[in-house]
Amino acid sequence: MKNRVLLVLVLASLGAGVACTSETSPAGAGSTSREDNPSDPEAEDGAPDAGESPDPKAPSPDGGPSDTGTPSGPAAFTKAEAQALVDQRCVTCHFEAPSNWSGDFLAATVGVPSAQVPAMALITKGDRKKSYFFHKIAGTHAAAGGSGARMPKGKPALSATEIERLGKLIDTL
Repeated sequence: MKNRVLLVLVLASLGAGVACTSETSPAGAGSTSREDNPSDPEAEDGAPDAGESPDPKAPSPDGGPSDTGTPSGPAAFTKAEAQALVDQRCVTCHFEAPSNWSGDFLAATVGVPSAQVPAMALITKGDRKKSYFFHKIAGTHAAAGGSGARMPKGKPALSATEIERLGKLIDTL
């Protein structure tokens, strides 16, 4: 027991954030902490005590959704929301063949080679990084081998949230 308390004190002084759980339990409450029960198999694994739950707001180690299943960042656009944005911000220029996006933007772009980088589709299902449309709105088109202006040309760029939501839509196609 003395070695365990010493270890906890040493780790706490190193800034590891380890706290003795017996300090949080009221004396005589009838509960035993892991430090008081050396035969407890979970005493060393760092798992929460019974009755405790992990922080629901904590992100997963990979930076993705937390354990609660809540996605990080903004939600993907629905297809209808994406079409409404394209109608408002893109169709003013992309309204004639071959790039008529006014009817069904996704049908006109998914799997369709881009004019500037023919080896890359305008939208590649499930992969925004392989979608030239995404590079053009994000302003990364030159790095993808493209040229010209960021879209929408001559107008304010889409917001970071709009770009991310379009990217998530592409990733879910």
